[in-house]
Amino acid sequence: MEVPSFIRVKFKERLKTISKELSDLENFLRENGVNVPEENITLRPYEKIWIPSGYIRTVSYYTEKYKLYKLIEDEIIVKNIAYSLQTSDFFNYILNRFRIELSVKKVFYKYAIINIFSIIEAILYGIVKKCHSFCIDKNGKVCKKSTRCQFYLKKPNKYSFRNLLEVLSSKNLLKMPPRIQDKVLKMKELRDNIHLWDVKYKEYFNKEYELKNYNFLVKCLQVLKEDLNDSLPKFEEKRKKFCKK
Repeated sequence: MEVPSFIRVKFKERLKTISKELSDLENFLRENGVNVPEENITLRPYEKIWIPSGYIRTVSYYTEKYKLYKLIEDEIIVKNIAYSLQTSDFFNYILNRFRIELSVKKVFYKYAIINIFSIIEAILYGIVKKCHSFCIDKNGKVCKKSTRCQFYLKKPNKYSFRNLLEVLSSKNLLKMPPRIQDKVLKMKELRDNIHLWDVKYKEYFNKEYELKNYNFLVKCLQVLKEDLNDSLPKFEEKRKKFCKK
């Protein structure tokens, strides 16, 4: 939806006023001897600035929007995905409302990218876990016909992320084109830099931590949601028809 110009103008005017008020508030503290951020005035939760109600959407909103319980059986995975989607709303708010400078900007994008990638990863591994559980009998043993079965998927921990994309594509569960898969794998490299002691470069100079890559993953997640809610039911229906266990 195209936002009318008069709304954009009024919004920017009010945002400028809020920005000035926040700056003035911090200057007031410094001018009166409060050494922020090392020192701060203790506030009760209700005294702090509130993230506007409704911007961070509810867990139930996300479980329904993404149809998570249809994609994934494990409730813990479902809830953790929903919590991370809520966190993405927070990242979205900060990135769209605040001007972030210095190295903090790069690091903030880093963690926003980590969060979105982790959601994509959890959904895909969650689906594998669901598909694998179908092939387990009441005694916890894998179906004897699994080695020749087109519908069999191993335990999630048996697949690297690259292997995961390959096997889901081979079973028509994942519709992601190869060039997009390649870029997602590059995003995984960024996500894997969570261990600061093992990062091989100064993150301030990493040009990959940027809005473009963050938006790419957001778009991937949206497309993935639609694709999987189409492909998984088809896979399960076909399995129901031809499974020989």
